[in-house]
Amino acid sequence: MANDAVTDKRLTLFDFITQSILVLMFSLMMSIFIEWVGMANYWDHSSSHALQTLEGDLGYINDDFTEENILGYRPIDIIDYFYSTFHQPNEDGSPSVVTRFVQYVTQSDYDGGLLGTMTNSTGVAIKEYILAALYVVLSFVLRLAILTLSIPLVLVVVTVGLVDGLVFRDLRRWQNGQESAFKYHYGKKLLLPSLFFSWFLYLSIPFSINPSYIIVPMAIISAYITRETAHWFKKYL
Repeated sequence: MANDAVTDKRLTLFDFITQSILVLMFSLMMSIFIEWVGMANYWDHSSSHALQTLEGDLGYINDDFTEENILGYRPIDIIDYFYSTFHQPNEDGSPSVVTRFVQYVTQSDYDGGLLGTMTNSTGVAIKEYILAALYVVLSFVLRLAILTLSIPLVLVVVTVGLVDGLVFRDLRRWQNGQESAFKYHYGKKLLLPSLFFSWFLYLSIPFSINPSYIIVPMAIISAYITRETAHWFKKYL
């Protein structure tokens, strides 16, 4: 009886990039959705909550991340670029792209504006939802910059976990210890989802939080999963 061929589907670079983009897009849409639901049911019917969240994130950056990152950039530099590009008035004094868009959407006159046939109160309400979405996008960009610049930390911690796991693997083999393909395969499957989940959690959370509370546990969990995966790796190196 012939053995069934088993195909090991490996994650390619294209698959990783595609999944990362999908996670980021879903996180952004979920962030805006949570903010809008909160505006309609829980907190004030205005963009003040989203603005407070953005200010809180900026406060954590100014307090804890004032030094330049090893890549030469700080998260605040990135948010300053987006703010100056899309929100601040132009050099000639004309409104920015975002300001003109909000003015166009919320115009209440019948001759122009997307909401020309609606009441002033409706236009103001929709303006608040649009402003809240813009503040959420700025918070999203800021948090994404923090996560991106924290990748070197995660790589260092994961490398330590990998080396530690390989050492324990050699000790287990020399001592004729038991192998576990179950732990190896499931550890390998959990590594990427754990990273994606931590990114999704931090990008979607509707209030400001110290980035260290997310980044440090994310790095530790990733290192532990890597260590266990390498520990139970069965093939010869």
